[in-house]
Amino acid sequence: MSSGIKDNNFKKNFLTKNLVKNEILFREDDALGDGYIIDYGEITLKRNNKIVETLGEGEVLGIFNLFFDNNNRFFTATANVKTQVYVIPEQYLRDILNKADPFVKHGFRTWFKLTNKFLVALDKSLEKDTKQKKQDEADKESYNKMKSVS
Repeated sequence: MSSGIKDNNFKKNFLTKNLVKNEILFREDDALGDGYIIDYGEITLKRNNKIVETLGEGEVLGIFNLFFDNNNRFFTATANVKTQVYVIPEQYLRDILNKADPFVKHGFRTWFKLTNKFLVALDKSLEKDTKQKKQDEADKESYNKMKSVS
């Protein structure tokens, strides 16, 4: 296991939360809340029960919806192994956002709309691929049955 983030400012300024394997940090569609930085361990993000990404040491999660003006969590975050995260309080994040240049806020929010469109299209594509794969397997099984009867 990695020794974690070396920056002592995190240790001084933020509380930590320890997660055990398979513990859920937050769920898709939960109301917004705190953000997190992974000190050590690994967290998988899922959307619609499909793995989207696996994050590790130093990576940030749970903050982007706030910056993008979305009220709910976009993913479910689950610890794959024993994991420790720094908890970045929601109010701390809101204070940063309130101080941000209006152009920066607009850029984040515009980017989110584009990303959301991409993720919806990806969900549809994955669903279509899964249906096609199941149909291909069923066709192959039918063909093999017919072939063995002949």
